Formats: sequence, structure tokens, C-alpha cells
Amino acid sequence: MITLLSSLAQEESRSQSRNIAWGHRKRFADGKYSFTYSQFLGYERGKDGLSVINPKEAKTVKLIYRLYLLGANFHGISEYLKDCNIPTPCGKENWDSSTVKRILTNEKYKGDALLQKTYKANLMDRRSRKNNGELPQYYVTNGHEAIIQPAVFDLLQEEIKIRKEHFTIYRSNITLNNKIVCGICGDFYMRNKTFWRCRSLYNGDNHCKNIKNKHLEASCVTAMKKLFYKRPGILENCLSLLHDINTDISENEVSAFIMENDAIFSDDWLWRTVIRRITVTMDKELLFTFSDGFEIILKDS
Repeated sequence: MITLLSSLAQEESRSQSRNIAWGHRKRFADGKYSFTYSQFLGYERGKDGLSVINPKEAKTVKLIYRLYLLGANFHGISEYLKDCNIPTPCGKENWDSSTVKRILTNEKYKGDALLQKTYKANLMDRRSRKNNGELPQYYVTNGHEAIIQPAVFDLLQEEIKIRKEHFTIYRSNITLNNKIVCGICGDFYMRNKTFWRCRSLYNGDNHCKNIKNKHLEASCVTAMKKLFYKRPGILENCLSLLHDINTDISENEVSAFIMENDAIFSDDWLWRTVIRRITVTMDKELLFTFSDGFEIILKDS
């Protein structure tokens, strides 16, 4: 009798589990989702039950993104947040590198949502497993208000990929590191005391010419100014993250602010954020490729 009752109870639990799982998947298919607010930094439940941005926590999220684009790695950011006594998403004091990485790679911060990232294999196994194609996934675009501009988020994902592929130990103190590419061999440039040179210089391969530091810096400023006239929106998005420009200011006032503060075009963070790649050609020309795909070519002075 006990065995029979146990079997019936287990089958009932399995049936309820299947119904709950079906309900979740139906909601995902309809593009409906929710946040685990107690473990998610930057958002809170609004009066209507929908998610709204928590201004205080959103500043921490923006700080984390800014620090990474400035060149800090996951561990460095976690140590910085700990030193500043900024609490984790769970309200704890000690930050972990994996927590910082999750914040930097979570698409919800740009207003999108990838649903059913994990799943539970069966009723008896309560562990969540990563969904590698075992179950369908659903992607919702612009499902809620974004904290990070989509262009900045996508640029940061590329930055993470580049660091992982090309730099085991990332040197964060050089602004244009992993940005300058030889147009002949495709290898990255590295910085010397007074100039940049191709890493393949001593391998006997053909490579582009060296670039003096002063010339490169001046070219970056010139390219940024040209970009502002051609693509003002991309600069405004990045500057809003860097300088917290008031959204009530008109576009003309923002433009005047930028042009009056010429030093903004020399901002290291802005270079790292906006410049995706600098290709050095055989003729010592510099081909700037920006985060939105726009290109500018500058000749050697």
C-alpha cells in the first residue's frame, strides 16, 4: 500500500511539473518573461507589475560597463566595486568575477531577452542545465527599457571576444591595444616607447610601416571630429554613458557642448568605445572603422 501511494504521489508530482513547464514555455513563446529582482541588478518591479529601472542600481551597471571599456578586466572590476563598498545584486559585499561577467554579457541590459537559457532535465534532477539546443529558445527585442545603449552593448561583446581570442593576459593600460591592425599580414600592432609596430616585425613577414605615437593620437582626434559631423548619434550615445548628459538637453545644445570641449575628442574611453579597428595600409594610411560600421581614411601627414 505504501509503495502504491508513493507511486501515485510521484506521478502526480510529475504531472504537475510537466504542466508548470508547459506553462513557462507557452509564456516564452508568447514573448512574456519576468526578472528575478532579488538577484538582478538595475531593475525592480513597478506598480503595474512590470519591470522598471532602479536609478541607483543602474548607475552601478553603467559603471561596470564603463570600467570594462576603459580597459579593466572582470577581476579588476570586482575588486574596484568591493573597495567602493558597492553591494552585489544579492546585497553582499564581495563581488565575484563571474558576477561581473554575467552583467556585462546579459542582453537584458540593452532591452532584449533570450528566454529559456536553462532547463531542468527531469523531476528528480533539480539542477538547472544550460540549454545547448535541447529545447527551443526565444529572443525578445525591445521588451523593456534598456539601461545600456544597444550599440554600446554590442561593441562591448566584440571587445570581450577580441580579448579572449588574442590576449591571454590583457594589458589594460594601453588605450588602443588590440585596435590597430596591419593591412598586410593582419596581425595586431604593439606599442613601443615612441611608436607602434606590427607584431610580425621579426618573423620575416611583410608588414606595414611603423606609426609614431604623436601621429596616431592626432589622427584619432581628427577622425573623431570627422565622425561627429557624419554620425553625431553614435557620439551622443557613448557620451551619455560617460558623462551622464541630461536627456532634457536639446541636440543642438549637446552638439555645442561637445564642440566647445575639444578635449572630449581626446578622451581615451571614447576612443576605446567608438573605434572598432584602425587598419594601417601599405601607404601608411590609417583606415578607421567605427562601432556602427562607418569608415574614415586619413593619409600620413
